[in-house]
Amino acid sequence: MQRIEPTFGSAESETDQAALARAREIAKSRRMRKAIFDWLVTLFIAFATIALCIACAWYAGVIPDQYKFGTPKLFERSIILIGFIVVVGSQLVGSILMFNVSFVQGGLSLFVPGYIYIALRRNKLYEPVMGTWFIGLLAIVAGTILLA
Repeated sequence: MQRIEPTFGSAESETDQAALARAREIAKSRRMRKAIFDWLVTLFIAFATIALCIACAWYAGVIPDQYKFGTPKLFERSIILIGFIVVVGSQLVGSILMFNVSFVQGGLSLFVPGYIYIALRRNKLYEPVMGTWFIGLLAIVAGTILLA
């Protein structure tokens, strides 16, 4: 049996660094375009699903009278509803981010009231999540003021 000796290769740099940098830049731009396209498709699917749900609810007649088109103060009520959706959504996103950090912290932030604020602050995720939470709270306050 023939013995195979390990080799370490040559120490010479045979690759062209400029060509390698161009290839990396092209790959990075392709990844960015794909990421943007994926987000746009996801947002389109989300808005299409919401529109389909609203259309089905309207057709079935299950939309409350205060949210039907043409009722007075529909805009203000909608702002309050959107504010509540943003507040709850940002708390759910914060809990999902905590699951990426630790399963225990994610579970605690999902089920124990107020723990999400402590966990987000410890893991430097407080500003992005709480920023959207405050935007939702601001929408609730603005809708309530406009409704009064």
